[in-house]
Amino acid sequence: MLRHETNAEALGLVEPEPLTGDRILAEIATDQQVRAAADRADPSLPETVYALAVARIAAQERMGIPADKRVVLFSGQIEDLLMAPVMKLGRGEEAAVLAALRRQLRHYRELADFVLMSALRDYPHCSPQIEGLRAAARATAASAA
Repeated sequence: MLRHETNAEALGLVEPEPLTGDRILAEIATDQQVRAAADRADPSLPETVYALAVARIAAQERMGIPADKRVVLFSGQIEDLLMAPVMKLGRGEEAAVLAALRRQLRHYRELADFVLMSALRDYPHCSPQIEGLRAAARATAASAA
């Protein structure tokens, strides 16, 4: 009997794929609000980038994605954002780099810190520099709360 509503993961035939940011964004790409925002998105117009971020977060909330797993940027965008600053980062420069990244993400308005924290969380490369940035960002977030 053929069951269209199931797959190999659900039947236990293959290991489930981990829930990555790229997979989440791919799954919500067909959401009507996300599609409409993506159609209007223009990197030169900050309000459209912000609208796409809001639509993506709302779609993830509707899907039941936990808040600590939600994302706005694909992994390639995260690498574009963080690669150069991480490679140039010297000891003790974490606060200055975080401030520069926040300025770069200012078009996300009140979501800028969320976008930054999720990007730092999902950055795929391990290094002492990224760990230092993560720690500095957590400390900044804790002091702001």
